[in-house]
Amino acid sequence: MVKKIAKNKLVTEEFVSDEIRRSQYDIFQRLDDHDQSFLEIKAALNRIADNTDFLVGAYQKFDEEHTILSHQVSDHDDRIVELEKGASEVN
Repeated sequence: MVKKIAKNKLVTEEFVSDEIRRSQYDIFQRLDDHDQSFLEIKAALNRIADNTDFLVGAYQKFDEEHTILSHQVSDHDDRIVELEKGASEVN
Protein backbone atom coordinates (compact mmCIF):
# COMPACT_ATOMS: atom_id res chain seq x y z
CA MET A 1 0.00 0.00 0.00
CA VAL A 2 1.63 3.19 -1.19
CA LYS A 3 0.48 6.50 0.18
CA LYS A 4 1.21 9.77 -1.51
CA ILE A 5 2.66 12.40 0.74
CA ALA A 6 2.61 16.09 -0.05
CA LYS A 7 6.00 17.39 -1.20
CA ASN A 8 6.34 19.74 1.74
CA LYS A 9 5.88 17.01 4.39
CA LEU A 10 8.75 14.89 5.62
CA VAL A 11 8.41 11.18 6.26
CA THR A 12 9.07 10.49 9.90
CA GLU A 13 10.48 7.40 11.50
CA GLU A 14 7.17 6.94 13.31
CA PHE A 15 5.25 7.02 10.04
CA VAL A 16 7.54 4.41 8.49
CA SER A 17 7.31 2.20 11.60
CA ASP A 18 3.51 2.40 11.53
CA GLU A 19 3.43 1.47 7.86
CA ILE A 20 5.75 -1.47 8.47
CA ARG A 21 3.58 -2.67 11.39
CA ARG A 22 0.42 -2.42 9.29
CA SER A 23 2.07 -4.32 6.45
CA GLN A 24 3.35 -7.00 8.80
CA TYR A 25 -0.08 -7.39 10.38
CA ASP A 26 -1.66 -7.74 6.92
CA ILE A 27 0.92 -10.33 5.88
CA PHE A 28 0.50 -12.35 9.10
CA GLN A 29 -3.28 -12.20 8.80
CA ARG A 30 -3.10 -13.57 5.27
CA LEU A 31 -0.70 -16.31 6.35
CA ASP A 32 -3.07 -17.29 9.16
CA ASP A 33 -5.90 -17.56 6.63
CA HIS A 34 -3.75 -19.80 4.43
CA ASP A 35 -2.70 -21.92 7.41
CA GLN A 36 -6.37 -22.51 8.25
CA SER A 37 -7.09 -23.47 4.64
CA PHE A 38 -4.17 -25.91 4.63
CA LEU A 39 -5.42 -27.49 7.87
CA GLU A 40 -8.87 -27.96 6.34
CA ILE A 41 -7.37 -29.50 3.20
CA LYS A 42 -5.18 -31.80 5.29
CA ALA A 43 -8.21 -32.94 7.32
CA ALA A 44 -10.15 -33.65 4.11
CA LEU A 45 -7.23 -35.64 2.68
CA ASN A 46 -6.99 -37.65 5.91
CA ARG A 47 -10.70 -38.52 5.66
CA ILE A 48 -10.19 -39.59 2.04
CA ALA A 49 -7.20 -41.74 3.03
CA ASP A 50 -9.20 -43.37 5.83
CA ASN A 51 -12.09 -44.14 3.49
CA THR A 52 -9.70 -45.48 0.86
CA ASP A 53 -8.04 -47.74 3.44
CA PHE A 54 -11.47 -49.05 4.46
CA LEU A 55 -12.43 -49.73 0.85
CA VAL A 56 -9.16 -51.50 0.09
CA GLY A 57 -9.60 -53.65 3.19
CA ALA A 58 -13.18 -54.50 2.21
CA TYR A 59 -12.08 -55.37 -1.33
CA GLN A 60 -9.30 -57.64 -0.05
CA LYS A 61 -11.73 -59.40 2.27
CA PHE A 62 -14.20 -59.83 -0.59
CA ASP A 63 -11.43 -61.19 -2.83
CA GLU A 64 -10.39 -63.70 -0.16
CA GLU A 65 -13.99 -64.83 0.34
CA HIS A 66 -14.44 -65.13 -3.41
CA THR A 67 -11.32 -67.29 -3.68
CA ILE A 68 -12.48 -69.58 -0.87
CA LEU A 69 -15.97 -69.92 -2.34
CA SER A 70 -14.54 -70.62 -5.80
CA HIS A 71 -12.52 -73.50 -4.39
CA GLN A 72 -15.55 -74.85 -2.56
CA VAL A 73 -17.66 -74.70 -5.73
CA SER A 74 -14.88 -76.43 -7.65
CA ASP A 75 -14.74 -79.19 -5.02
CA HIS A 76 -18.53 -79.60 -5.19
CA ASP A 77 -18.39 -79.75 -8.99
CA ASP A 78 -15.78 -82.50 -8.80
CA ARG A 79 -17.89 -84.51 -6.35
CA ILE A 80 -21.02 -84.05 -8.47
CA VAL A 81 -19.19 -85.25 -11.58
CA GLU A 82 -18.00 -88.34 -9.66
CA LEU A 83 -21.53 -89.02 -8.40
CA GLU A 84 -22.95 -88.62 -11.92
CA LYS A 85 -20.35 -91.03 -13.29
CA GLY A 86 -21.27 -93.54 -10.60
CA ALA A 87 -24.97 -93.09 -11.28
CA SER A 88 -24.51 -93.54 -15.03
CA GLU A 89 -22.51 -96.72 -14.48
CA VAL A 90 -25.31 -98.14 -12.31
CA ASN A 91 -27.93 -97.53 -15.03
